Amino acid sequence: IETADKYGFIAKENESMSKHTSFKIGGDARLFIEATSNEGLIDILTKCKELEIPVFILGKGSNLLVSDDGIDGVVIKLGGVFTQIKMLDSETIYCGAGVALAKLCSYACDKGLSGLEFAWGIPGSVGGAAYMNAGAYGGEMKDVLEAVSYLTADGRWVDSEASELDFSYRHSAFEENDACILG
Repeated sequence: IETADKYGFIAKENESMSKHTSFKIGGDARLFIEATSNEGLIDILTKCKELEIPVFILGKGSNLLVSDDGIDGVVIKLGGVFTQIKMLDSETIYCGAGVALAKLCSYACDKGLSGLEFAWGIPGSVGGAAYMNAGAYGGEMKDVLEAVSYLTADGRWVDSEASELDFSYRHSAFEENDACILG
């Protein structure tokens, strides 16, 4: 069953996770949802919390091993508005959490901006990179992030300065707060 995007998301029952991981393995997700709007994502997260259904937010599926038994819950992938990139001013990019890190690096390069070179070979999404403070070659996400937009576990939209998010080596506050990074 596939739900139309008119609700701000696309839902599929029993979707094979092997389609969504870099290792191409994994059983079915009971419900796989691609959120395409802020409203759709909020609705999904609110309903899952109300019904006590476990939720897993999926980035690009890199470095993710899913059991052949699958995932008994809801897997949410960020698409639509969460894959947008735009310039806020001549030196600041806003990037949705669902964007591939390599795409963000290319965008920054095309705009003549530097600082993200360390991230070029990291195979994940921008949201996943912020979540774990991804880094390589002496650079980390905390070095280039100014702010992060996210939904709290109770559905509130928050814009936080990066300095408020407890970034350290391969760590951020998101590992403890059950928030969903938006951009």
